[in-house]
Amino acid sequence: MLKARRFFGFLGNLLCDGMSKNQVKYIYEIPFMIWCSDSFLRKYPKIRSNIEMARNRPFMTDNVCQVLFHLGNIKTNYYHEERDLLSPNFTPRKRIIDEPYAYDSIINQ
Repeated sequence: MLKARRFFGFLGNLLCDGMSKNQVKYIYEIPFMIWCSDSFLRKYPKIRSNIEMARNRPFMTDNVCQVLFHLGNIKTNYYHEERDLLSPNFTPRKRIIDEPYAYDSIINQ
């Protein structure tokens, strides 16, 4: 049986003025894991390298459907390669946690 699973946790939606970057990191960084069965990886060997390539890319869960389209080999007009974390053509975008706060500008202070 071919299997691929994804997991991402959710911690919160609150940002308060004066929070330290560590507080922001631990409230807003969430785990995102992709597990694939051996039979899935044998059938789709490029998936493993795509996952490894994506390991440290900045990503937001609002684009997780793009990853699922990729993993499921789903052909749809809603798929956008530049928003797919596993695509070689992925384009990182500004990660907003609450207007006007940009995640990366807080973490990289």
